[in-house]
Amino acid sequence: MKSYKKHISILTLCSTFVLGISTIPSHSYAETKLAISQNDEQLLQQFKQQLTAHLNNRETKIVLPYNTQSSNIQEILNQLINSYREILKENDYLRNTVGNANFSIRGLPGSYTLTLTMNYLESKEQAQYVAEQAEQIINSIITINMDDHEKVKAVHDYVVKLISYDTSLQAHTAYEALTNHSAVCQGYALLTYQLLKEAGLHVRIVEGTGNGQPHAWNLVEIEGKWYHLDTTFDDPVPDVQNRVTYSYFDLTDDQISGDHVWDHSQYPSATTNYAKELSQKINNGDPKATAYKKILQDAHLPYESQNQNNSIQKGWIQKNGKWYFFDSSGSMKTGWVQNGGKWYFLDSSGAMKTGWIQDNGKWYFLDSSGAMKTGWVQDGGKWYFLDSSGVMKTGWIQDNGKWYFLDSSGVMKIGWVQNGGKWYFFDSSGVMKTGWIQDNGKWYFLNQDGSWK
Repeated sequence: MKSYKKHISILTLCSTFVLGISTIPSHSYAETKLAISQNDEQLLQQFKQQLTAHLNNRETKIVLPYNTQSSNIQEILNQLINSYREILKENDYLRNTVGNANFSIRGLPGSYTLTLTMNYLESKEQAQYVAEQAEQIINSIITINMDDHEKVKAVHDYVVKLISYDTSLQAHTAYEALTNHSAVCQGYALLTYQLLKEAGLHVRIVEGTGNGQPHAWNLVEIEGKWYHLDTTFDDPVPDVQNRVTYSYFDLTDDQISGDHVWDHSQYPSATTNYAKELSQKINNGDPKATAYKKILQDAHLPYESQNQNNSIQKGWIQKNGKWYFFDSSGSMKTGWVQNGGKWYFLDSSGAMKTGWIQDNGKWYFLDSSGAMKTGWVQDGGKWYFLDSSGVMKTGWIQDNGKWYFLDSSGVMKIGWVQNGGKWYFFDSSGVMKTGWIQDNGKWYFLNQDGSWK
């Protein structure tokens, strides 16, 4: 429920920003069907080119001549407004950084003047800053050997780690996301868009709703296939430094449509299951198989392994001399796995480990079969003790009513040991002695607690 409430708050914020176009006259001409002569079509193309340059320059007052013999000034205004809308439709970043536009036109047939009064969410200088920073960021997080799959994940992770959701509901831009490290969904989507474009990928900003509220996210194309990417929803509130989630990472239309709604006709379709796509590449021996396994692991996506009969593999599978474990759905496991009453540890590539491993700051020992050991273990001629959960112990331990001492590396001590300012003696089996003992021809008396008197 916490993430659900967080999404609602995000989307409520996004609903405060609406791309508005105030025109004279005031009604919308987006759907107006106009008959345009060949000469007027050429004029409109020239007008669009000029207007695009002014908009990209973030000019707040734009005055453009428009020379046509048409005497229907209302129709001319409709055509110019439609051209303006086409410009924004072709540029997702610009469309999401325009606040509003006011139109006016005057003149006589043969010589008209269109005036636009613009308001932007990002100034020219701020937009330039975003572009320059995007280039530097991409150079720092993308390496020359990365393919598009790795690039998308690198950008996704960078944005989620960098930004925290703006609960004040004020920051809407990529500039604010970069300078304040805080923004609403619009800022997340804009920065993700700019970084992916800089990395050489085709990307869109989708405008729709999430959980019933206005929302913005991205669509990205990887190897000719489109996927939904929502960095806002993958960054839950409250923000936790360096936390990244992947619930909205490279999804299909069907997968994201559970809580996202948009006009499908305005955007490319996303129909490829990402986990299946990467699994197939891995199974086909793609040179990037290791990198793809890492993506699946980090994103908590299932790896579907297939054998030569094209059936799902389950249980232990040996490949290239290493053992891997696949659950009942065919997904390769990593980390701790229990099988046949025994515990095994699989590294980030899925390979079964043996010998000593450290996990969450604790040491464990796995025998040659990979099974986790408990109790006394001998390795390299030294004895160690592992508790019932497999954790290597240090210091004092009691086993079967007898006391032993393990140093900081876990090694069982024998002979004289000083601890806490007192001396103790342990026989060849490591057992702490009490009473009279003889060592090197000399007699010593040890108290009931083992300390030398």
